[in-house]
Amino acid sequence: MPNFDSRYCLKCPYRNQAHLPPEWKQVRETVPLDVEDNESDILLVFQAPGGKEWAVGKPLQPTIKQGGTAGSRIAQSWVRRQIERASFNITNAVQCFPGKGVSRDLAPDPKAVNACLGWLRDAMCARRYRKVIAFGDIAAQVVDIVVMLEDLHCEVQYAPHPNGGLRNKFLDDQWENVPRAVGQRRGQARKENQQHQR
Repeated sequence: MPNFDSRYCLKCPYRNQAHLPPEWKQVRETVPLDVEDNESDILLVFQAPGGKEWAVGKPLQPTIKQGGTAGSRIAQSWVRRQIERASFNITNAVQCFPGKGVSRDLAPDPKAVNACLGWLRDAMCARRYRKVIAFGDIAAQVVDIVVMLEDLHCEVQYAPHPNGGLRNKFLDDQWENVPRAVGQRRGQARKENQQHQR
């Protein structure tokens, strides 16, 4: 579990939230975000938490705002594909909020990306995922490093950042071979049974 006293955080520029103004600093048991563990064999890796994720303390939160957010685009895609959040474990390449820029969140500091590499390596080795989907360049680079260093044998799928001009169809296609929501499967099975009985 990420925490500022760990060896990974000691040289991180985000340690103890020193880079954030007071209004963005969080007080909770573990300030850096951890993997959302839904006991899945599919891991989603995003770039870094945004402001909402940072405030809530969980990765990938849907936020309604002008232009949308990665969290809201992903949540809408899951609705279209009838997939539940619980189908995935979810994390970020960087576990701390990089801060706010003028019109968007700041890109993660390369030193923070390097520091958080250990957290992602621990998470990926602990579960031995069947599939990892990396969203955005930073997530893709870090996932590639972990897969190479640890000689992991998992399918790695790459997708642009969800807010990077990604069309809905392309985003929806990322969920191929992911089981549909349990309620949806039951509903579909009922529908198919009714059609066969006619």
